[in-house]
Amino acid sequence: GLIFLIIAVLSVACWLMVFFMSQSIVEPVTKLRNAAEAITKGDFSHNVEKTGNDEIGALTDSFNKMTKELKEVDQMQSDFIANISHDFRSPLTSIKGYVEAMLDGTIPEERYPRYLGIVLDETNRLAKLANNVLDLTKMENGQYELNQTVFDVNESIITLALGFEQRVEEHQIRMDFQLLQDKLYVYADLSLIERVIYNLLDNALKFTPDGGTVTVETSIVNRKATVSVSDTGMGISKESLPYVFERFHKGDRSRGKDKKGTGLGLTIAKQILLAHHEDIDVFSTEGEGTTFTFTLPLASKK
Repeated sequence: GLIFLIIAVLSVACWLMVFFMSQSIVEPVTKLRNAAEAITKGDFSHNVEKTGNDEIGALTDSFNKMTKELKEVDQMQSDFIANISHDFRSPLTSIKGYVEAMLDGTIPEERYPRYLGIVLDETNRLAKLANNVLDLTKMENGQYELNQTVFDVNESIITLALGFEQRVEEHQIRMDFQLLQDKLYVYADLSLIERVIYNLLDNALKFTPDGGTVTVETSIVNRKATVSVSDTGMGISKESLPYVFERFHKGDRSRGKDKKGTGLGLTIAKQILLAHHEDIDVFSTEGEGTTFTFTLPLASKK
């Protein structure tokens, strides 16, 4: 009888042990499953409580980290849609208003050329924004093929700077070129790198006050061609600095004289250089100015 009693007690103890062990596994797994189901419905608010330092605990940590990252991505996507909707709506509202005013006679016929010019400018702005969004999507998805050639980056800088001559004279901005040697050959996609240079020059001029200075410098550092574009504007706050390359970042847009930028120029510049496996950095001091610097692979003469 004693043997049967011992066996019964051991059986009950084993059953209780298995029950509690299974509960310690099943309960957190159930919570993870419920949280996963909520995520599939777009609810990223669930943070599963960690129950231990075992494999289930490690899985919980990974799950909570994934949830946090998905929440951030979802917020970025929402911000992107909100910002792009605003940027599309603004020129569309202007176009609609001017066309309606011409049709109902509010704007007399002799003034049509002026307002049609404004409508054309707003249409070009829409086209530029649409193209930037499409190009950015291709770059981020690795669908943009590079057409790399050898070219003189100094020549590209001077040529592009000439295109800003009217704006430079209008605002009495001094352009200072500190270019290393007569020619500095690099191996990259000419059209894309010129797009980077254009965006940086446009950005610098936008944020430089009347009478200020924009400095463009080329050099060779660690066997890389380095291009720097500096302005004497108000600078970027320490809080905003880490985000200047993000889509539609408002911190840098709010500091400029021109509020019509698409907010994608620096993001596209970053993606172009990433495609070249090169870097772009920003250095800024509030009240003094900002410098953008990027690298390119050196090349022999053509």
